[in-house]
Amino acid sequence: MCTPTSKRSRSASPAPTPNKCHHKGPTISNKVRFLVLSDTHECEMPSTMPECDVLLHCGDITEDGSPESISEALLALGKIKAELRLIIAGNLEISLDKKYHCAEGGAAEVVEKAQDLVSKELTSKASECGITFLEEGTHTFTLSSGVTFRIYTSPFTPAYGASGFQYPTNEDRCNPAKITPAWAQNVGTETSTIPDNVDIVMTHGPPKYILDSTSNGHSAGCEHLRRAIERVKPKLHCFGHVHAGYGAQRLEYANATKKNDADTIIPLAKEWVGKNQAKKKGFANLPPGSLDDFRASAQTLCVNAAMEGEKGVLENAPWVVDLDLIPPTRRPTLAKMQMLIGASAASATDFNAPNASGYLHLRRIHTTIPSQPSQNHTITNMTPSSSLVLYRPSLSSSLTPSPSPSSLIPSRLFSHQTGTAIATELLYRILFDIINRFLASFQRLASKGMEEASSWLERRMQERRERIAAGRDGVVDGSNIVEEVGKLAQQSGFVMCPMGGQTGAKMQPPWVRSVLVGIEEGRLHERDFWTNSW
Repeated sequence: MCTPTSKRSRSASPAPTPNKCHHKGPTISNKVRFLVLSDTHECEMPSTMPECDVLLHCGDITEDGSPESISEALLALGKIKAELRLIIAGNLEISLDKKYHCAEGGAAEVVEKAQDLVSKELTSKASECGITFLEEGTHTFTLSSGVTFRIYTSPFTPAYGASGFQYPTNEDRCNPAKITPAWAQNVGTETSTIPDNVDIVMTHGPPKYILDSTSNGHSAGCEHLRRAIERVKPKLHCFGHVHAGYGAQRLEYANATKKNDADTIIPLAKEWVGKNQAKKKGFANLPPGSLDDFRASAQTLCVNAAMEGEKGVLENAPWVVDLDLIPPTRRPTLAKMQMLIGASAASATDFNAPNASGYLHLRRIHTTIPSQPSQNHTITNMTPSSSLVLYRPSLSSSLTPSPSPSSLIPSRLFSHQTGTAIATELLYRILFDIINRFLASFQRLASKGMEEASSWLERRMQERRERIAAGRDGVVDGSNIVEEVGKLAQQSGFVMCPMGGQTGAKMQPPWVRSVLVGIEEGRLHERDFWTNSW
């Protein structure tokens, strides 16, 4: 009988390892595109207006400030593609300034009609066009992406001429009383004072000495607004009003203590704008180098977006500004932070607050990790100063390409993609520097060649002018040539010319000129010709 062979028992195979979850870090920043324009004055909008997330118009949407003009301007601005359109009045929207309009003899009904157009009611003209018309004060908005930003707006400018929304230059309406100098009067209210925690400041007029030079060189900015910008340090300050000051300029802030009312603002050079290229694109923006510096530091970008030029048409392009703002709903929680660094517990403070550049930064936590993994990890040295907190990196901090052996950040974060990104960035900067050096050298050589060519042409032209002048001095009028020949012939004793007829006849043969020259130079004598005695 055959004994059935027992089947070889299969060893229990290990449970399949689950796929590694490639954890993507939480989205801690989000770029918001702002389209900034001002002083359109009822002019026809360019067809090349770019799309944006938020439209910011800094006032003077009309030319005469009438309700009819406001309605037409709202229709035109409502056609710009944007998720959110924010507009303030300018000094020309006089029908929206009840105090000024009525003081100048305007009817109260006109003011009511204009205010109904820009009210927040769903039936208003502004609401129908998708526009939010803002009064003076601080406002908070949340976009569909979850990004929330705070913006301060004000249509008021220092008094100049007769127009709306103006205040005397000795009145400070945007600062606390302790900031106002002794020579000025503080009239600030809870609404008009700019708070410290705003991302954007949008006013109709510029601050003092920042993109505020008029066509005749006069500085038309507000001193009190400049102190407010120094105090608040917003990411963006946009304005208009002064057409000749169109452009952009970044501000830095010194750490020195004030002395003799000197502020700590350090204005950088005004950004260069290629107007032809901007018109072709439909907008102006920061160059790549300036944009990198702006994002990496706590600078304020000031933009004068006045589009109307000196000829009464829209000569200037609007500005596009990309800001990195952190949506509160996407800020990382403590649990996600612990999972990211591989720790099971940690105490953290203030990790939800972004720094001035809009980014979160992690400080290394000094811990002691057991050699064998266990469920009870003990984390030591967790003092508040070494816990997971925010910090602002200094300009001298270097980029470490790989973690140190004592770092808790997993090595998987330093992947091939990270190294490729760093190498690409370095290569880009090197190539950019080489191209800049080459263009600078080429420009110097071309300039030198042009100067030499210009000098050579100038010398040639001068020689030619001298020859022409000398020729004119030696030329004798053609009508007097024959008479001169006759006089010289008579003085020399010549009466008859054997081949040319009598002396003084018109159209003497060419040899007569040679004879006269020879007589003057002494090369010809009487024996060479017939005389009276012949």
